[in-house]
Amino acid sequence: MFGITFVLALTLGALRLPAVTPSLDTTASTISPPAGLRASGARDGGQVTRDLSSPRPAPADFSSFLPDIQVNLDPGNLVDDFGPAIAVSQRGVIYIVWTGDETLKRILLARSVDGGVTFSPAVRINDVVAYPPSYSVYQPDIAIDGNDNVYVVWHDYRAWADDNSWMSPIDIYLDKSTDGGLTWGTDVLASTNSAGAYPWHFQPYIGIDKTNGNIYVSFTDYDRYYPEGDHGDVSVARSTDGGATFDAKVRVDDTADSLLVVQEFSSVAVDQSSGDVYVAFEDTRGSGKDIYLARSTDNGQSFLSNSRVNVDTTSVQEQPSVVVDDAGHVYAAWLDWRNDPDPLSAPYQDHIYVARSTSAGVTFAPSVQVTDAYMNADYSYDFPPRLAAGDPGEIHVVWFDRHADKAFCYRDRSTDGGQTFSVDAIIHDNIDSLTHALPRVAIDGHHDPVMTWMDRRNGNDRYDVFFTGVDAATAVVDAGSPIHSLGQNYPNPFNPHTTVRYTVGEDARVRLRVYNGAGHVVRTLVDETVTAGDYTASWDGRDERGVSVASGVYFCRMQAGSVSLERKLVLIR
Repeated sequence: MFGITFVLALTLGALRLPAVTPSLDTTASTISPPAGLRASGARDGGQVTRDLSSPRPAPADFSSFLPDIQVNLDPGNLVDDFGPAIAVSQRGVIYIVWTGDETLKRILLARSVDGGVTFSPAVRINDVVAYPPSYSVYQPDIAIDGNDNVYVVWHDYRAWADDNSWMSPIDIYLDKSTDGGLTWGTDVLASTNSAGAYPWHFQPYIGIDKTNGNIYVSFTDYDRYYPEGDHGDVSVARSTDGGATFDAKVRVDDTADSLLVVQEFSSVAVDQSSGDVYVAFEDTRGSGKDIYLARSTDNGQSFLSNSRVNVDTTSVQEQPSVVVDDAGHVYAAWLDWRNDPDPLSAPYQDHIYVARSTSAGVTFAPSVQVTDAYMNADYSYDFPPRLAAGDPGEIHVVWFDRHADKAFCYRDRSTDGGQTFSVDAIIHDNIDSLTHALPRVAIDGHHDPVMTWMDRRNGNDRYDVFFTGVDAATAVVDAGSPIHSLGQNYPNPFNPHTTVRYTVGEDARVRLRVYNGAGHVVRTLVDETVTAGDYTASWDGRDERGVSVASGVYFCRMQAGSVSLERKLVLIR
């Protein structure tokens, strides 16, 4: 079936988009790129009305984004570097992780301490072990906890017996850095209790509860796959000890065992206020393929009844991404074929859709189309979306979109909770390469999006990893500077008292303030010059006048010298 075939196609090597013979005039000296390049409203998110019958908007300026920065260092462009993921620490350090050449079996990481202007030489993450000749390590994902520890997960073929043994394990591994990505520990097996005939585990994604440090890794699980029925599950593995060990995996779907129902392609997110864990995934329990959401309210030990995210149930919805914003609203994005009368034949007419839940994932508002109208070309598809949440009500969606013989990476933005979206904008300044693919997005310390992707602009039919952001004036802590940090308050949620822990790396003027959602100062907790050390401050849920404030989401912001850090506080009376 489609599921296992696509999994293997995506994971057993660098992405190779299919060859296509477009109907447009291929004798022309150039093929115009799709419009909407770096749309002038992209950064400010001007709202537009959808016109599904029209082509993409006209090209605009590139001024909203930084120039593309190549992340990997590959003289001669002799190997593939592909499948990047991105995360940003509290200090503003940008981390990008990717698979660095499947023949060398490496998961690589580079970091930037200057807002993405330059990146460090790559560091190998995975242990040096023996791998089978034709298989390697794939699809890394990255997350950072409340103490700026960096975690990377990936799926791994080290236990694969040989190239013909289809019952050998494919495992999920995790590694951790406690020094900002400079050095890494020993790989830890995350996909435990693999007892099936086909113990295959693919496509890991990682979420971290920054309050208690719990780590959640979701993945496609083929332990119950059988040749007569392509059955996949989605499972979550949890670590409560900083990634040293993992509990037995837990299935997230609520369907009865069936050889004909497939769950796969998951994404995981953690509500940093409540600690609830959300997993979105593809599911074939209905008449087509749908997007479902599973929620755990007990720190990933079990999952509640699943909710269907999409309303349309007659077509195919695929490749979900999930994120939770600071207000606890859940957003899911996915690839949707509802407007395509024949998804198996050109012209392809798929789009990216987003839906929001304000009820902890129990119900979702009607989905909204993100992508602008597709081009007038025989071969056009969008694939696959990834989400990030910025300021309250603001979400960013990235994807890559193939038109004729080229593929481009796009970003779109909503500032009203996913009700409307701005104009699609290409994120890279190179439009000559045949293939730009697999973009990922994260939010930096200024609540702006930073993005990574892979493309072939350097030739030799090889991928390289690139980066861009939206603001060249990003200020972060230099790698050699003393570390200032702001811990998550405890308890959180709280009523009415909570404690905030913070560390000052050198003598500095420190200001610690509580703000409301409108950005107004509610209470100043600290405003003094202190020596280097660890400190705590308490808040009793009152404002400067001593009046108790209402329940809601507040923000604790620490300013130490030129460094600004922020944490979300949730008061529940």
